[in-house]
Amino acid sequence: MNYLRNLFCVVSLFLFSISSFSANAYEWETSLYYSKFETDDNFEEEEFVALRATWYFTPVSTANEPLAESAYLSHASSLNFGYGDFSVKQQGIGDFDGPEFELGAFYVVPQNEYFFGVNYADSSIEDGPGKSDQSVLDLQFGKYFTDTFSGYLAYSDVSVDSPPEFDDIDATRITVGVKNILESNGKYINLEGFIQRVTEEFSTLSGDKTNTIVSLAGDYYFTPQFGLGAMAELNSGDAAINEGTTYGININYFFNAQFALMATHETFSADNTAGRDADRMQLNFAARF
Repeated sequence: MNYLRNLFCVVSLFLFSISSFSANAYEWETSLYYSKFETDDNFEEEEFVALRATWYFTPVSTANEPLAESAYLSHASSLNFGYGDFSVKQQGIGDFDGPEFELGAFYVVPQNEYFFGVNYADSSIEDGPGKSDQSVLDLQFGKYFTDTFSGYLAYSDVSVDSPPEFDDIDATRITVGVKNILESNGKYINLEGFIQRVTEEFSTLSGDKTNTIVSLAGDYYFTPQFGLGAMAELNSGDAAINEGTTYGININYFFNAQFALMATHETFSADNTAGRDADRMQLNFAARF
């Protein structure tokens, strides 16, 4: 993982050197992302670090609005790509690690404000007790009904090819969601939510496992540079190991129009003994130019 951190330092220094661009718009956003997941009983620990970049077809305005929502409020079309490295430790099973590659696109039709998104991620375990591959394809279709309110339908296909001693998994996710940003006296509030249906099929088990996830989230922006948020998510259904409630808080802070730090902490409380209570922490350092 050290090579990713070193690479991002080089990129950041380069961005500082070209910081004479207009602070009211940007076309590129690069970010160094880090996440850590850990169960309360120390059975499992996961770490993931990635370097990501997004290129916008036209400059994204940052004038008089929360900087964290600039791309959304500009109805910006984009291409994105990323490369990361993950490591997993599981008691009694072993340690795993490997790379992950991401590529995606998002397009808003100017004439009618419909939007389309596609994202593909592929990861593989190269070091560990066994070799496995995972691919995720995400498709999204939606529309801006107003400048700040949108709705969407999303479909995801997840495929996991595991070693012989583990189950192969095929999963689909169907999501319906909405997002709205409200403004009053120069203050902004972001509200969003979704309902998701997750169906999993295992190679050695008969019958599918289907769960429903309901999620609500909101952010309050005290200034264009600073915002706090919270979320709550309920998971219920056939897969008892995933049933439970997740609560989260987040902070978005822009040092200026170019550089920002976003942090999130989430806590999962399992509904039964099949699942495990867990925590996830995420950090994202972003640079725009």
